[in-house]
Amino acid sequence: MIAPAAPRTIHLETLHFILRSVEPEDVTLKWAAWLADPAKTRTLNAKPLTLAVEDIRAYLANFDQVKAHILGIFERGTGAMIGFWEVYVDWTHREFLINVLIGERGRVSLEAREETQWALHAYFFETLGLDAMRCSVVASNILLVRVLLDHGVVHEHTSRKASARGPESVEIMHFRLTKEGWPGAKALRAERLRAAPMTA
Repeated sequence: MIAPAAPRTIHLETLHFILRSVEPEDVTLKWAAWLADPAKTRTLNAKPLTLAVEDIRAYLANFDQVKAHILGIFERGTGAMIGFWEVYVDWTHREFLINVLIGERGRVSLEAREETQWALHAYFFETLGLDAMRCSVVASNILLVRVLLDHGVVHEHTSRKASARGPESVEIMHFRLTKEGWPGAKALRAERLRAAPMTA
């Protein structure tokens, strides 16, 4: 599959959130605070970073909107940015790799990830026609592992990686969802929403 010749600006909407390509003016001190928070970076097996707003804006230049996208998650009611997805597209193998950081805590964190991941998957599977999604999760992040498995995402293998916090290693679980498995994953989510609309 040939990569698009031109960058693509993405704008998706869910019931409570807007998911769109990040602009430099979206970067604030709050974003820098997320990256410096040990509790948030621990789930990514990353070290806390002390970055200025200008550093993060420079980082955005790595996302060409062809092979790499950074998509902000914004609350519809307030317009506040509460997190972001990074998406890396392998056009040759028709796959996309995703990472997410939700900066805010509490219920909005769960809702933001849940709602926007389905909009994101639909876009990359159905609009762009890619064949598979990949992601990896620190094994100790039991909640996210359970969410992935409950929604039909397949655990392919587990590896070990040096910990960002010390000499020990951590387990990394690798997951994959194919285009063929995508309709089933959507059906599982619809069933969960019918059974428990506030928690699915």
